[in-house]
This record gives sequence, structure tokens and C-alpha cells, in this order.
Amino acid sequence: MRTQILDRTNALRKAAGVPALKMNTDINTVAQTWSCAQASKKKMSHNPSYSKQIPSGWRTAGENVAYGYASAKAVVTAWKNSDGHYANMVRSTFTHVGIGIALDSKGRLYYTQTFGVLRRQVRRFRRQFVAHGPRSDAQRFGQGREDAHREARK
Repeated sequence: MRTQILDRTNALRKAAGVPALKMNTDINTVAQTWSCAQASKKKMSHNPSYSKQIPSGWRTAGENVAYGYASAKAVVTAWKNSDGHYANMVRSTFTHVGIGIALDSKGRLYYTQTFGVLRRQVRRFRRQFVAHGPRSDAQRFGQGREDAHREARK
């Protein structure tokens, strides 16, 4: 199912004209650990420390969470239909993703998408935006909802 979520997310990115995300093992661990934590508590919530849990070398991070959807198609469709989640999925500067999926004792699935961009990629995108204009993702997609998080790392 993880591959299906990645494929569906990348299809949205292609339709939006942005490059495909690559799966990253380290970010996958962060996402999977958080999905398991949600499932064990039987409560969906954002990871308050996800941007700090991603290994060094990453500049920007974002997160989508969801629960209760029975398929990759259903959860990606739900994220697509939420402005903040969609903005995270098609944010042009995100280069990598980790995807976590966990099942609670009642059979409900908990999902986490954790996004990141390598520091060296940030420099490349800054050059691209200088050449093509300074439109931010917020200008392109509007402000995200509070349940779709984005953080910058220093």
C-alpha cells in the first residue's frame, strides 16, 4: 500500500507540473514510527517533533496524517480534497517522502506522509525561482489547514 500511496501522490504532482517524490528510508522510519504511535493510542494527531526526527541534511519538512481509510486511493483522495494536505503533496520544493501505515486493534488504518527537501536541493530551487519568479507555494495553493504541517529547519 505504501507504493500505491507514493504512486498516487506522484500522479497528482505530475498533473501539477512538479517532479516526482522519491521514497527515503530515513524519512519512512519517521513516518512509520508516528503511524504506529497513533495506532497504539487510537488517536490521530500530528507528530510534534517530526521535523527534528528527520536526519541532518534536510532543510524543510511537511506532514500529512489521516486514519480510517481502507485503501491508498481513499486516503490520497481525502488528502487531495483538503487544501493544506494537497499543498504538501504538490509542493514543488519537496523532493522526498516517507510513508507510514499502521493498524490499530480495532482494524483502523493510520497513515502518515512526511515530506522533506535536502539542503542542496533548496539552493537549486532558489536559483530556479529567481529565474522564474518568486511565487510561493502559499500563493499558488492558498494557506494550508492547521492539520497539514510544514516546518523549516535551521
